[in-house]
This record gives sequence, C-alpha cells and structure tokens, in this order.
Amino acid sequence: YSKEKAYSCNLCDKKFSYKSNLHRQGSNHSKEKAYSCSACDKKFALKNSLTRHISIHSNEKAYSCTICDKKFTDRSSLTQHVRIHTKEKPYVCDRCDWSSTFKGDLISHYRIHTNETPYSCSICKKKVHSKN
Repeated sequence: YSKEKAYSCNLCDKKFSYKSNLHRQGSNHSKEKAYSCSACDKKFALKNSLTRHISIHSNEKAYSCTICDKKFTDRSSLTQHVRIHTKEKPYVCDRCDWSSTFKGDLISHYRIHTNETPYSCSICKKKVHSKN
C-alpha cells in the first residue's frame, strides 16, 4: 500500500502524506539555512539537523545499547530501541487501552477510531487504515 500525498506546499509544490510534514516544510522556507554539509552541500536551518545528517556520511554510531550492544547514530533511536528490551510502551491511546513502544504505531492505531484511510492499494485502489 502507498500513502496518498494529499498535502501540497504552495511555495514549492512538494507533496506530503502528513499535514505535520507540510508544516515542517513551510518552516523550512521561512528559515535561513545557515548550516551546510561539507560532504554533499545540503543545507539546514538548525545546527542539530546538520549534526544528525553528517552521521549519514560518516556512518558513526556513537550510541550503544547496554543490553544488546546494538549501535545507533543518534540518542533518540537508541532510546526507542531500548524500549523494546524494557517493554516500555509510553504511547497510549486515549480512546481504548491500547499502547505502543513507537509513536508511529499509535498514529496508525488511532486511525481505527477516526476511520481515516490514508493508504490505498496501488492495484485495486482500496483505501485502508495502515500499510499492513
């Protein structure tokens, strides 16, 4: 299933599946991108965005899981990974007793309650709640 890109930026015509990504794109237009990657010349408005991006080129994985020694390029990925081991599920549905380790899973789950069907089959065009 593919996610429909229903949200369009009126400044550059890029299309997005989520409204939040469109808002982020809009803020990119209003910020000066003062931080440049020396490896690929991509520019960023925020220094931490550049720092995160640079790890793609260096393949440096400075954050290690103390449980299984798996390594990550950023702290947030490590934090999310550790929740798998600890069985922590901080993302809780406010309409039922469902919870998840991952925020994206909660967003997908919530569509059951809202009847939102953002994905469609590329063959038959049937609209569904999730990629699965």
